Amino acid sequence: MGRNRDEAQFDEYRDWQWIKHLILTDYAYLWPRILGTAYGHLVAVDACAGAGTYTNPDTGEEIAEGSARILARHAQLYTSERGPNKTMRVICCEKNRRNYESLVQAVASFEPHVRTLHGNFARHVPEIVEALGDSPALILLDPIGVATIPADLWRPLLERKGKTDLLIVLHMAGVHRTGGWLTPAGVPNPRIAPAQRGVMTMDRVFNGRDWREIAVEPELAGEDHREERERRYMKLFFENVIGSRHRWKCYCPVRSRYGGPVKYWLLHASDDRKPYQLMNDEVVKVNEILFRREYPEGTIEGFVDAELAAQLTRAEAEMAEEVLDYLGTVPGGTLPEGVIEELLLSRYFGRVKSNVPWRVIKGLCKDDRLVREKTKNAAADPHEMISLPKAPTPETTEGAKVVPIRRAA
Repeated sequence: MGRNRDEAQFDEYRDWQWIKHLILTDYAYLWPRILGTAYGHLVAVDACAGAGTYTNPDTGEEIAEGSARILARHAQLYTSERGPNKTMRVICCEKNRRNYESLVQAVASFEPHVRTLHGNFARHVPEIVEALGDSPALILLDPIGVATIPADLWRPLLERKGKTDLLIVLHMAGVHRTGGWLTPAGVPNPRIAPAQRGVMTMDRVFNGRDWREIAVEPELAGEDHREERERRYMKLFFENVIGSRHRWKCYCPVRSRYGGPVKYWLLHASDDRKPYQLMNDEVVKVNEILFRREYPEGTIEGFVDAELAAQLTRAEAEMAEEVLDYLGTVPGGTLPEGVIEELLLSRYFGRVKSNVPWRVIKGLCKDDRLVREKTKNAAADPHEMISLPKAPTPETTEGAKVVPIRRAA
């Protein structure tokens, strides 16, 4: 019997897949150590776990760990270091029978820290919610096509009482294909057999019909506007599916090479600032790796480091001007430091590390372009008010000595 698409993907390890696993590896190590300071028992859920490993199709040799193995390994490590009062465990779901059999073998050495469930994860959502209880949870949702994750099926994971962080991988090829089945009026084309069912499924994925407006917008038509359409789909997914519970949200494109076309989108949502900052720093790290790969061996020593430093300098200069311009639109020209920092990090997500916004704010204060409530050398305080310098009043300038400007020769 031939191997179907769900099975065959684990016989390949494409250039861009290592990116999400690199991010997940670092994130899964630090996530429990961040939340473990306040909570005892943590759970990670790999909703679409697959086979657990990637193998060479010719030799059957393992060439890379899948997400389930990565999470299970970190759960075992964290629990061995912090247990018994601090633990992490993993719940994995996989619907394909062959993949599931491979998954069970792949994570067997990590028992009892991992539990496997056979079948579509949506079928197991009530069981998973019950197993999570009030424990903080990291939900990894990495489906093969977004059509497999209608929002109504996994909404209980969003609405549970416990703290929930999300990592979602969204491939947009199916959205573009289904969008092509719409008429200009935004309804399924009756001449295309799968249109009615496909469009209705996509309505469930995005929790409404708003995605159709993006799909049929004439100004977004064509391959040249593909990435902009996808950005709007991501924003809509945040608004209509994730909702307002998670304050710290981001989505970033994943590419196989620096500046290349988008392969998929990585969405992160949390109600905690630290995991959000962690995700930002991981994306920065990956982008730097991709940038370095653009330069072959023999490149002048120090050139790549100098170029990365120049990019950071330009970004910091842009951020500084944005802060000043934005405060100029705020009544009184004053905002809490944390609000300014959050604004900068959201606009420059994945471009600069999470400590850069504070460095920019502090630098502006040091140069007297902004004013702090505290001393210039005080530690960061998200509640501290940061203000534009007040313009001199007539009272303060009255009687001041006028110094003539010397004319240059």
